[in-house]
Order: sequence, then C-alpha cells, then structure tokens
Amino acid sequence: MHSPKETVTETAGLDEQLREQYSLAAFRDLEQGTVLGRVYEFWESLPRNDSGLPVISDEHLFNGATEDSLQWMSVIDTQSDNPMEFVIQACGKRQLPEYCTDTADICVIDIPCLFHAIQLAIECLTCKHDRSAAYHVINQTIGGRRSHYARLLLPVGDAEGNVVKILHIVRPVRMAVKAKETL
Repeated sequence: MHSPKETVTETAGLDEQLREQYSLAAFRDLEQGTVLGRVYEFWESLPRNDSGLPVISDEHLFNGATEDSLQWMSVIDTQSDNPMEFVIQACGKRQLPEYCTDTADICVIDIPCLFHAIQLAIECLTCKHDRSAAYHVINQTIGGRRSHYARLLLPVGDAEGNVVKILHIVRPVRMAVKAKETL
C-alpha cells in the first residue's frame, strides 16, 4: 500500500474535494498497465532536449494514446506567467463535458468550481516549475456530482528547454477496478 506524499482537503458549500499526491514510484506501481501507465511510457520514450525535457510537436502529442484514451486527455498550454491563464486545449470529451468540446480552448480560471481551478493551476505550476511528472488521486463532489479519478501531468518542452505544454490525462478510478475484475 502506498501513502500519499501530500493530502489536501477543501470544502465550499456542498462541494468537497480530497486530493492526494503520490510519488512517481507509487504511480509506476499503481498505474502499471492502465491508460495512465501507457501514456507515461510513451512520454518517457520521447526524445529529450538538453534540459532533459521531452520535445514533441503538437501533431504528435497524442501518438501514444489509443482512441479510447483520447476522450480523457488534453494539453495545457503553460506559456502564460499566470497559471490561472494556462489554456486547456484539445480537451477530451469525457474530461470536462459540461463546458468543453473537442475544439474548445478554455483558461483554467474558466473552470466553474473555483477551488478545482485553483488546485489544477497549482498542480500545473508545480509540474512546470519542477519539470517533472505529477500524479494525483482526486475524490470529489462538485455540484452534487461525485467523481473519483487519477490525474497525470506530464511536462513537454520546447527547443530552448522551457516547459510550454503539459499532457493532462485522467482515469476514473473505477476503470482499473473493472479491468482487474475481468482477469
């Protein structure tokens, strides 16, 4: 059993969220063979620049994804100095169905639940600053809708070694349980 490196609990009215950050060692153990694990392996295999960051063109960002996993993926443009202005692009249909379509670009600040937006901004800023992958498990009730999912953030660099994008993928926790039940 793995213990989280950090746990954050927030409430606002009837909305609540529990976020647990785990080490990459825990991630590798917990997500081996899952969508998140396969995307991580793709990210690890990418060519690196001198700073150690993977560099990949926009048209190849989703090469490591299966058609089924694309619905849970997006790219976050991190070129703004303000993480609340980071732009969520190529948003998967299942990630943010209430306010995001396949062609919509939205800023993090436009996420309707403010503490959800703030936590995503903090996670992305940390991923950008630390220049390394980040893995969280989130259990939340927002607007009466309960969800439990894992999130993986993977930084991508430009030729100069700056983190300019983050691959963002989620996996509902129940998906892994169903996969284990069928074995």
